[in-house]
Amino acid sequence: MMGTLRWRLFLALRLVARGLYRSTRLVGFLAAGVLDQASLRRSIESEWADFFANEREVRRGLWPWEQEFFARFLESGSSLLVVGAGSGRDVLALTDGGYRVEGVELSRQSAERARQILADSGMHAIIHTAAIEDWAPSGRYDAIVFSYYCYSYIPGAKRRVEILAKLREHLLPCGRILISYLPNHGESRGMPIIEWLTWLMRSDWRPEPGDDLVGLGMQAPIRFHHTFGFEEIEAEALAAGLRVAWHETNPEALLVLECLATGGSTTPTLR
Repeated sequence: MMGTLRWRLFLALRLVARGLYRSTRLVGFLAAGVLDQASLRRSIESEWADFFANEREVRRGLWPWEQEFFARFLESGSSLLVVGAGSGRDVLALTDGGYRVEGVELSRQSAERARQILADSGMHAIIHTAAIEDWAPSGRYDAIVFSYYCYSYIPGAKRRVEILAKLREHLLPCGRILISYLPNHGESRGMPIIEWLTWLMRSDWRPEPGDDLVGLGMQAPIRFHHTFGFEEIEAEALAAGLRVAWHETNPEALLVLECLATGGSTTPTLR
C-alpha cells in the first residue's frame, strides 16, 4: 500500500516538475521576444565573457580539427585577423606558431584576459574590443579566421553578409576567409513565439529560420546561435561577393572563402 502511494506521489510530482519546466521555458521565450538588437548583443556579450575564463583552458591551444584546418589553408608566417578572439586561445596558439595575428573581440573581459595572457607569455598581438559589425580593420590580411563557430553567433543574415563584404575588402590578393559553423539539424525551439513578440513589440530584429536561443530556462544570460543549411551559408558568401573554395560538413562544418576575382583552381566541394 505504501509503495503504491509513493509511486503515485512520484508521478504527480514529476508531472508538476514538467509543467514548471515548460512554464519556465515559455516565460523565457516571452522574455527573449521583447529584446531589441542592443539588448540581445548585451546578453551575447555577457554569455561569452566567461567562456574559457580559466587560463589553463586558454593554454590548451587549438583543437585537433582546428590544427588540421589551419595547417591546410593558412600559409606559414602569414598575417591573420581572428574574429571572436575570446580569451586568446587561438590567438595565442597561432602567434606561437609564427603567424602575425590581430584579433577582435566583443567582450571587454575576454579581450583583456587575452591581452594579459599574451603579455605573460612574452607574445604580442593586438586585440581590439569591438563588435565585428561596428569595427573596421585598418589593415589587410592574408587570411581572416572566424574563431570556433563564431560566425553562427552573429544574428541576422543581412548583418552577416554585410560583415563578410566588409572583411572581403581587407583581404590581400589571394586572401581567404576561414569559417567554422553550426550545421542545421532542425533543433530550433519556440521561435514562432519570439517572432510574434518581436513583431508586437516593434523590435528592430526578427528571428530567422535556423535561429535558436539557448538559456531560456533558469539559466542566464541568453545565448544566440544560428544553424546553417549547406546551401544557405554558401548563398551568404556569394551575396557578399565571395566564392566557396572549399566546404566540408563531416565531421566539422568548415568553409573557406575567396574573393570572386581570385583566379586559380579550387579544391572540389565536399559534403
